[in-house]
Amino acid sequence: MAILSSRSILIRILHRALTASAHLSATATLSNNDHAGALIDGPSRDQLNLLELEMYLLMAEGVLLLTEGMGEDGLKEDAVSILDFRVILPTIISSLLANIESRRYLNRSRILRHSATTDLLLNYYKVERPDIFRNKLRVYPETFDGLVTLLKEAPVFLSMTGYNATSVEMHLAILLYRLGHYGNGASIEEVASWAGVGAGTVDCITKRTLFAIFQIDLESSAVRWPTPEEREQYKQWVEAMSCPEWRNG
Repeated sequence: MAILSSRSILIRILHRALTASAHLSATATLSNNDHAGALIDGPSRDQLNLLELEMYLLMAEGVLLLTEGMGEDGLKEDAVSILDFRVILPTIISSLLANIESRRYLNRSRILRHSATTDLLLNYYKVERPDIFRNKLRVYPETFDGLVTLLKEAPVFLSMTGYNATSVEMHLAILLYRLGHYGNGASIEEVASWAGVGAGTVDCITKRTLFAIFQIDLESSAVRWPTPEEREQYKQWVEAMSCPEWRNG
């Protein structure tokens, strides 16, 4: 029995598989602002599972059609076209699977995080215990507030609106905490656990805050060469603290 319109049927199946994959990716795409490690839950996850199941069934249906295209006495009707699809089908399936794995987490368990640590730091220690604040962020509270005032004028922060937008204070605190530590203490996962945000959020906040610093040209106003008078003061200090031979560095 010849396969009825093998080429058109297979094209239709592959098109449906690609459509299911596109819906799966669109539905499963996580927001860049994954505060507190937010995950897709409830009906959305059920929908993802159904879409994924549909995609695999469509793939299996395509493979069966290709297999039926081979007869005992050779190829049946439209066999050349079937062989063409038989060659490219593994590539299409690999592309679909790679698309899924790059856009969603498979079997990801919830990671509990809380922002109590940063809330305590920004709302209590900054006022009542500036020594602890400086120990964590490596700057005095007055310096921190001054930087926040400058950064709020950066275009990248002026464009941030919405209820879930992370504050400039939080952005700067995460950046300073990360820059003020080294080794395992500066890893994205460690900073995320300390700040109570997702690991992806730490990376986004770091890049956004550094970009804001360049936008307001903070370097030109905060970093400069010392004046001749200041250099002489430094030389005198070095000479007083060490010996005359080290005066010029």
